[in-house]
Amino acid sequence: MPFVEVSHGARANTVRLALLGGSSSAAYTLDALAAAALVAAGLVFVPRSRLRSIGWMLSAAGICLPLAIVPGNLSGSSIVFTATLVLPPVGSAGIATALASWPNGAVPRVLVSSTCVILGLGALIRGLASASLYDPRDAGCNSCAANLVGIASNTDLSYELVRWGEATIAVGSAAALAISLRAVGQMSHAARRLNGPLLLGLAAAVAASGVRAGYVSGQRLAVPDSTQNLLWRSECVALIFLGIAAAWRLWTIRKMTLRFAAEVVETAGDPDRVLAMLREAADNMTVAVAAVRADGSAVDADGRAVRTGSDSIVITRETDVVAEIRLIDRGEAVLDRLHAVVPSLGLGIERLAARARLRAELADLTDSRVRLVGEMDLERRKLERDLHDGAQQRLLALLVAIHRGARKGRSEDRGIFVLAAEELSSMLAETRAIARGIHQVVLTDAGLVQGLRALAEQSPVDLVIKVDHTGPSSALADAAIYRLVADLLAACEEGSVPTLSVDLSQDGASLRIRARAALVDVDIQHAQDRIESLGGHLEVVRGDDLVVEALVPPAEMAERL
Repeated sequence: MPFVEVSHGARANTVRLALLGGSSSAAYTLDALAAAALVAAGLVFVPRSRLRSIGWMLSAAGICLPLAIVPGNLSGSSIVFTATLVLPPVGSAGIATALASWPNGAVPRVLVSSTCVILGLGALIRGLASASLYDPRDAGCNSCAANLVGIASNTDLSYELVRWGEATIAVGSAAALAISLRAVGQMSHAARRLNGPLLLGLAAAVAASGVRAGYVSGQRLAVPDSTQNLLWRSECVALIFLGIAAAWRLWTIRKMTLRFAAEVVETAGDPDRVLAMLREAADNMTVAVAAVRADGSAVDADGRAVRTGSDSIVITRETDVVAEIRLIDRGEAVLDRLHAVVPSLGLGIERLAARARLRAELADLTDSRVRLVGEMDLERRKLERDLHDGAQQRLLALLVAIHRGARKGRSEDRGIFVLAAEELSSMLAETRAIARGIHQVVLTDAGLVQGLRALAEQSPVDLVIKVDHTGPSSALADAAIYRLVADLLAACEEGSVPTLSVDLSQDGASLRIRARAALVDVDIQHAQDRIESLGGHLEVVRGDDLVVEALVPPAEMAERL
């Protein structure tokens, strides 16, 4: 076995210690530091959800590996002696398994699983199978404790199983290194920068362990020599580097967490600054924050509805979900760092979520206003159609009947028929005017410009229309501009203003109207409310002339019904 060399010379059954790594105090110190570094690195990974299993594997390996340097005749109890036989290869295989299992989407899962099976098989052959055939007294170590798993004594076969087990571990280690290299090649720059030192230390340790296992598999007896000692020391140095890299990562995250917490207090949780800090923690990747509303729906920072993802960081207040944070880009490497810094941003994230919910409520309010305006216009169209198809048609039929009665009736009754026809014609004209006031049919049938021209024909005020737009419009936007011009014409007619000029133009995706007339008192509050309910803007400037400017959003923004 690798920790005892038996001398069968003049003094049979005498044992010379051959410790892996050497027996100097410096070697012991290096071994202890490597074990401590490996356990510490594992404990750093354990709180990180994506690396928790890797953390436990590394911590367990850190406990197992030092047993490889315990001399058999100084191991004390049978339990410790048996552990020195079984557990060291488990530790070596565990480190390689951790490297192969590092989270990445670049390697097919079947390759990772196959590599882990090979490493587990190697640890089983090298550890348990070989130990079950090893009797220390038959091997010449009379001072060694008993082997608890020994079921037979066949030292030669036990050494052969050691060689085969080491060879299997060497193959598994090579496969783990290949998987790691492929994964690193597919990683983003941010992932390499964040996890590079950790993967480098882990890969170096696996490489040294794999080479040592391959070297041992080619030896007749697994007796530590200078080459094995050198490879073991290299592995220890790599593990120490891994521990330092893990400690550095932990320290930088802690430093970032404290800085973020102080900045949240200083800025009173400014939402924009919180988003910037989240992006910094995610290494400038795109971070999406979804605020959860009372009904369970989610909205983004701008108040737009979004779907929550399963791979998200959930922020809760007591039992209520406040928000969810997820990465838009492929960023598994920084998700765990986000997990670490999010608690320090709790106040700011809650304020960010509250602002998002408020924006969503304002958007809902705007949508409801648009729906109300749309429903009102729909009711206007229905009322106009009912008047046209109902009351107007019946009045017209009655007028025709009166005219027929005047022609066929007695001459002395003709005056009554004529008077009734005149009154009925006036009533019919008023009904038509009421219908046009409720809704201008030409506005729906021919569009805004024709609707304004029809409006001009009915008004004593000269309406000068200049059109310079070709973009799409909407029924709601057309109706809003039409009502504005109608109110201005009514004000001009009341104030004896002879002319009103109207310019229609395209302003980006919106429709702009600019109306000018002589200074006159005008009440266009209703038209202004209608335009603003569609997300538009209206401004009245009173100087030498009256100037009214309005900007109405495009169809796709106005018609959110």
